[in-house]
Amino acid sequence: WLLDGAPVKGATQRTFTLEPSHAGKRVSVRVTATRDGYEKGVATSSSASVAKGAAPRATKAPKVSGTARLGTKLKASKGSWDTAGVAVSYQWLRGGKAIKGATSRTYTLKKKDVGKRVSVRVTASKAGYDDGASSSKAVKVKKAKAKVTAKVKMAGKRAKVVVRIKASGYPKPAGTVRVKVGKKTVKAKLKASAKGRVTVRLPRLARGAYRIKVTYTPSAKSKKHVTKASSKRVTLRVR
Repeated sequence: WLLDGAPVKGATQRTFTLEPSHAGKRVSVRVTATRDGYEKGVATSSSASVAKGAAPRATKAPKVSGTARLGTKLKASKGSWDTAGVAVSYQWLRGGKAIKGATSRTYTLKKKDVGKRVSVRVTASKAGYDDGASSSKAVKVKKAKAKVTAKVKMAGKRAKVVVRIKASGYPKPAGTVRVKVGKKTVKAKLKASAKGRVTVRLPRLARGAYRIKVTYTPSAKSKKHVTKASSKRVTLRVR
């Protein structure tokens, strides 16, 4: 048997098993006929190109795990394949289209993903075989969940509330902060440049204990990416 016209060592049987390393080469066979009293006769077949092996097929599709929310990390499983020894690679998709540079097993969700459906395509490769691919089910990406914290401090005869708004994947939330003190409500604007921090000065209060709750309402721009949220109640004691 010959590969690209060169004899294959040990391949002298009527049959010859092709291997992955033979893909892309041309295979042929040379037959030699002998008979006592006659010279040898030699004939070579026409050659044929050796095609790659059939692409690996997924017996179990890849899956995406993790919470599909802005700022969180998703992780892909590689799935199961009917061909042993495959190497796998990953490509994350947004709306069925490849996300540039998102080729790791994990992917951290970005602002562009909010409201879109994200999935992963796993490609299985092996020398001498065509590549096989399988995609996970897509998951819809939700807004970042805002977390509001409030700390109360006395500043002379008036108190102030230091408010922090944190949202994973969205470091510069903007909007309105409302601080409820008993039956009163004080509003303050939260600018994007403040990076989620604003200090609200409260009016003068009579002696006593007050329960304070802070509510954050995102601006028209921010609400595309972050949710409305409220803090836990904190107690202010005025002496």
